[in-house]
Amino acid sequence: MKTFAKLSPTLVVKVLKAAFDLKNNDQVARHAHIHGINFIRDYFEIRFLNALSIENFHTTASYAWECSRESLQKACAQFLNDNRDKLTTENTFLDLPAETVRAVLKFSAKEKLDLESAKPSSQVPKKAKSLSNLNF
Repeated sequence: MKTFAKLSPTLVVKVLKAAFDLKNNDQVARHAHIHGINFIRDYFEIRFLNALSIENFHTTASYAWECSRESLQKACAQFLNDNRDKLTTENTFLDLPAETVRAVLKFSAKEKLDLESAKPSSQVPKKAKSLSNLNF
């Protein structure tokens, strides 16, 4: 694996796609995660983080929760908090597996509550204070 890791990620992605009939980068990232090809997994996760958008949120969120990737989960939660109205009306979001939607919403709520609790108490809206009793 060490020799394999010395190759460029672009070349390795092409090899993986051809060898395992993987159709897209999401499939390659999942394959790399499952098989412990960490430098390819990391390569894609950086790209997923930098390219997170309304259009690809569903793919990134699915990967983040199915593969238990905390940094991506956190980014998805923050993205949801920042784009909730637009994102939650998209069919791609609504078509996510129910367990993934639930997990994203819970993580998003926790992130929001953590952010609110970090503010001085004079800046925390009353509603946020009452939500602090939720258990996640």
